[in-house]
Amino acid sequence: MVGVHLPPLRKRRGDTPLLANAFLEHCGRDSGGHLASSLREAMDALMRHSYPGNVWELQNLVERAVVMARDASITTRDLPSELLRPEAPAPGGDAHPDRAEPALQA
Repeated sequence: MVGVHLPPLRKRRGDTPLLANAFLEHCGRDSGGHLASSLREAMDALMRHSYPGNVWELQNLVERAVVMARDASITTRDLPSELLRPEAPAPGGDAHPDRAEPALQA
């Protein structure tokens, strides 16, 4: 058995845009219809968030923003208001942001 330590998303902020765009692309493929295609305007808010729910929380936020989007570009108005406040916990997020992430086992 090999253990792999994967730091939480809050410690890998540079991964946020890559993951968010991958989730956005995945939403577009799943829908088969015309959906939002850009997170550019909302990316700063996504980058500032601490993600107590880790990558799952980011995925949920992107999927929610796609549903809420009014046009092709997701903006901060498509994000939960709680996300726009500095250092606010995410809706439904983990109340223990410093909790250690479990190691993946192969």
